[in-house]
Parts: sequence; C-alpha cells; structure tokens
Amino acid sequence: MWVKPAFKIIEICAEVTAYAYRK
Repeated sequence: MWVKPAFKIIEICAEVTAYAYRK
C-alpha cells in the first residue's frame, strides 16, 4: 500500500528536481 504512493512520490520528486535543475 505504501510502496505505490512512495514510488509515485519519488518519481514526481525526481521529475520536479530535474525540471528545477534544468531551469
């Protein structure tokens, strides 16, 4: 149950970090 949300959050966080780093 916590694996899915955690993985999704990590994926979103990585995407946001990459976007912020790129910008």
